Amino acid sequence: MVARGNALVVALLISGTVAGGPPSPAAATRAFGHWLQKRYVAPKGYWTCPADQRFDNRADCTAEVRVGQKHHFVEATGRLSRGRVVFSRVHDEAWVRRWSRYSHRPIAGFDTPGKASVNSPAFDWAFLAQGLQRPAESRTSFRVNSHDGYSAGLGKFFIFRCVVRGDLVTCRNAFGDAMRYKPRA
Repeated sequence: MVARGNALVVALLISGTVAGGPPSPAAATRAFGHWLQKRYVAPKGYWTCPADQRFDNRADCTAEVRVGQKHHFVEATGRLSRGRVVFSRVHDEAWVRRWSRYSHRPIAGFDTPGKASVNSPAFDWAFLAQGLQRPAESRTSFRVNSHDGYSAGLGKFFIFRCVVRGDLVTCRNAFGDAMRYKPRA
């Protein structure tokens, strides 16, 4: 009986699933992909439930997918229930990509000077603009994390590559979400 119990524990540990713990990153990501396929018609994009986003008994998952012309930024929490990964606390920000007018609205909140134009409502553009306030005189290209929190494993979504051309800073993530920022406008 003890040997059989130890074998079960080893099997559960090898699979990355521990009773009462979160699903493994691979299992959660695979289940999240299946869930997205059921929720949307033929979504194209990227989804993940990285190891660094596992807490207590949950795996936090993030996706950016496109269905036709509509983009979706989806966050969900995966938990094990009867051997299956189930998702709750779903947040879906949906939009059709187009540039906004230059205004202070996308970067309001941190007393950030200037104006910005963005092509997505799904990101904390004010936090990104705040990250651009560090001295940039000698920088012509750099990276900024736009996530106000623990973002390990989510770099594709929240790390923006920025380029400076004159008085314009353009920042873009791996999926084409972007901000054009005029700090002195």
